Amino acid sequence: MMRNSDLRDALKGVVMITMPWLLFAACGGRSELTQGESQEGGGGPSVRAGAGGNVSSLSAGTSGSAGMSGSAGMSGSAGMSGSAGMSGSAGMSGSAGMSGSAGHGGDTGVMCGPTETLCGTECVQVDDDPRHCGKCTNACAFGYACRAGKCQLVCNGSSMKCGDRCVDVQGDPLNCGDCGRACPTFAGADTQCNHGRCALVCHGTTSNCDGDVSNGCETPLSQCHKRVFVSSATYTGNLGGLAAADARCQSLADAATLGGQYKAWLSDEKTSAKDRLTHSEDNYVLPSGTLVAINWDALVSFNVHPIDQTETGQAPSATPGIPIECGSAPAAMTGTWGTGEVDPGATCNSWTTDAPVTWVGYGSTDQGSSLWTAHCAALICNVAMHLYCFEQ
Repeated sequence: MMRNSDLRDALKGVVMITMPWLLFAACGGRSELTQGESQEGGGGPSVRAGAGGNVSSLSAGTSGSAGMSGSAGMSGSAGMSGSAGMSGSAGMSGSAGMSGSAGHGGDTGVMCGPTETLCGTECVQVDDDPRHCGKCTNACAFGYACRAGKCQLVCNGSSMKCGDRCVDVQGDPLNCGDCGRACPTFAGADTQCNHGRCALVCHGTTSNCDGDVSNGCETPLSQCHKRVFVSSATYTGNLGGLAAADARCQSLADAATLGGQYKAWLSDEKTSAKDRLTHSEDNYVLPSGTLVAINWDALVSFNVHPIDQTETGQAPSATPGIPIECGSAPAAMTGTWGTGEVDPGATCNSWTTDAPVTWVGYGSTDQGSSLWTAHCAALICNVAMHLYCFEQ
């Protein structure tokens, strides 16, 4: 009968003899590596434990298959020995790349909105992008804009689209005031388009005295001039509008048998005097023949003699209510600056009211420069004043 100590020594010897073989079996002696499956990207378990080998299952899942996403499966789950096995190979299918098509982004990965188009690496609206109008790289030329995917000519300011170009209809004698409206030409004269209206600059001894460009330079210089006067009558700001004011000037000129057509030097809130009166190339004179200005340009450049005669050649009456600091000369309502442009808010509501809460711009009949039309502070519209009347 063996003693306990002898039994322990015997078992220890057995263990020492058999341990290497057990380790050999566990580490590879009986483990079967299904390399064929894992290298081909198969989906089964990549390590199968042999008899006596207690190995944790090393599963690569779909280890070698990149699928549509291009991700190479990793088999990094190791067995008891810490070895990753052979199953981490992606096989032939493991090539990676950009997996998703992002909107219109194609292979770039740029995500564009539903109404955008990918041009290079940028998402653009080809309906209104002048660099990519209608399609990528289709750039619109200078002066053109992209509208609804098409390059269209865009004209600004006083220009107008005439055919395939922008034309300044305020200054082009071939398109004066509108496309295709050409000013007539005459020998011995230059044709101009001033503010959308045809004009003649006559040379020699004749002039376009009547202002009608259709009959050319019809009058000898010695007989050609435009008359201007200050009305003998006075009025409050309720003139009934520009047309009614013009009629008052015409009535006074007819009564004095001056002849010709006359308009009042007035602007309203929509129309300036410079845009409704004739721009004469000839002298502006008083009824007595005294020179006021040599032409329109001089008139609006402040080279002006005072307009101090009525239609009958007399001095105008005084205007009550003028502030002391503004002098005592008779006043003429104008609502107009020296350049011929409207003085906003100083037109008695476009000459339709004489309410004492509205204002009127006026000039002094004893002044030249620009003060003949815009002098001192505005007055209230119930003050009776004169009108300036210009022959057209």
